[in-house]
Amino acid sequence: MYWESDLGLVWPNLRSRIEAGRGLGSHENYRGWLGKREKPGKGTFGSPLGLITNRQHQMRSLAAENYLFMVERLPGVDDIRELLPILDMDETLRLCGRLGIEHEYGDSGADPEPFLIDFVITRRVGDELTHFARSLCSTSGETGRRETEQHRLLHAWCKQQEVDWRPVDTSGLSESVNRALSTLRAWHRHRYVPEREIVEAFVNLFRPMYKRGATLGELIADISAKSGESVDRCFNHFYYSCWARYIDIDLREPLVNNRPVILRGPLRL
Repeated sequence: MYWESDLGLVWPNLRSRIEAGRGLGSHENYRGWLGKREKPGKGTFGSPLGLITNRQHQMRSLAAENYLFMVERLPGVDDIRELLPILDMDETLRLCGRLGIEHEYGDSGADPEPFLIDFVITRRVGDELTHFARSLCSTSGETGRRETEQHRLLHAWCKQQEVDWRPVDTSGLSESVNRALSTLRAWHRHRYVPEREIVEAFVNLFRPMYKRGATLGELIADISAKSGESVDRCFNHFYYSCWARYIDIDLREPLVNNRPVILRGPLRL
C-alpha cells in the first residue's frame, strides 16, 4: 500500500499535494494527506512524536491520538501511517457506482477527492510484513450514514487489495486513557533506553512488592530502596514496563504518584 510520486499517475487536482509529498513514503519519511488547517473539522488535533516512526504524526482527534499510542504498544509493529489517501480513484469511483454511494469531492464539488484510511499499520507476522487498515468510528459503534458509506467503500477496496480492514470502536478512548498513555510514554521523553535483562529484573521485583492500595510513589520508593537504583530510573523502568505491557495497568485510572496503581491482569515478560 504505497503510492508512486509520478504525477502522470494521479488526477490533476491532486498533483500539488503529491509534489509536496503528501500520502507518500514510509516510516519517518511519510507525510499525512491533510494540512493542519485544511477543511474545518478535518485538520490536525495534535502532532505527537511517534515512538515507532520517529516523526510527528498528524492526529485529527483525541481518539486518533489514543489509538496511535495503543498501536505503538503492540509487538511487531514496523510502521504506522495515518490519513493514507486512496489515490486509485478510477477504482473508487467505479466502486461507488457499484455500491450506490457518493464519492468524496472537494469544496468546489467538481473534483473528486481520495478517500482516507485513518491508519495503515505495518506489522511483522512471522517472517513477513503485513498491512492492516483501520478506520475509527465516531461514536460507540453507531456511525452516521456518510461514515457507514465510507466504511463500505474502504472495506470493498481493501478487500480487492487483500488488506485486512476493520472499523475501530472509539467509545473507550477517553481523556483519562489519553492522560495515562501520555504518562507511560515518559520513558521515551526521558531518553530511557530499555534493556531486556534490566526490565525483567524490575518486573520480577515489582511483582512481590506490589500491594493493592499502595500509591505509585510509595511502590517506586520501596523498589528504589530495595534495588539500589534511583527513584527516577525506577519510574522509567515502570513506565516502560507498562508501555510494553509487561505490567498491565488499568488505563482508565489516573496514573499519578499519590494514587494507587490498579492492575488489570498478571505481570508477564
